[in-house]
Amino acid sequence: MARENKRPSFNFGYTVTLLLLLLLAAGAVLLLIPSCREYRKKKKLEAEERNELERLQTERTEKTRENHDLRTSREATEKVSREKFNQVGKDEIVIKYTVPEQNR
Repeated sequence: MARENKRPSFNFGYTVTLLLLLLLAAGAVLLLIPSCREYRKKKKLEAEERNELERLQTERTEKTRENHDLRTSREATEKVSREKFNQVGKDEIVIKYTVPEQNR
């Protein structure tokens, strides 16, 4: 019995098909990369805008509460008039002083 030396046959159709599939996959990846980057940028922008919205909603709540207090509370009104407008009550004396800067 003689052994036959068989060389693996080269299948041109299989190789071309495999190369075309690899090129197609590489093209798909190259087309998807910019879309992924744009998606990530938009997600980051959305997160920043959500944080800004939350901050503004908190600020609105605080301002609404302050407005309500100023309309209904005498103490709140007095506090604002003293702090912002330097108003004093009857028979009160205001003493202002400044802290001298220390030489270093």
